Amino acid sequence: MNRLFFALLLIGAGIWWMQQRSSPGRLEGKEGLQAALARAQSEDKRVLVVVSAESCIWCERFAHAVEADPEIKAIVEKSFLTVRLDHRADAGLLTGYPPIDGTPHLFVLAKEGTLACSQATEPLESGKSYDREKLLSFFKTWAR
Repeated sequence: MNRLFFALLLIGAGIWWMQQRSSPGRLEGKEGLQAALARAQSEDKRVLVVVSAESCIWCERFAHAVEADPEIKAIVEKSFLTVRLDHRADAGLLTGYPPIDGTPHLFVLAKEGTLACSQATEPLESGKSYDREKLLSFFKTWAR
């Protein structure tokens, strides 16, 4: 009985985790980038391209820093359409942008799709997280 309960618990946790990783409305990959660029014009927003990698702790920390801070999250939601690109799986999409040294890396695109900013995130870090004031400054600088 305990084995059955444990197996069901693992299956449920796995399903929950997969739903969190692929939530509706999340823009990813080529299709996500194309959709964001199409919407950016009509919504008068910029496109924030977050280049990440699977199992990247700093990518997870960046996502958490943005999501957990109400002011930063509000700026990002108001001014940007966020697209996540995997540095390996989506490497072909990244050839038109400046080279990157690591992940996460941020590209800000104007609503027309032109590159406005290429930003390594290491300068935004503080200890084992991100510096709130540096993130705020970055997003305020590039917000619409």
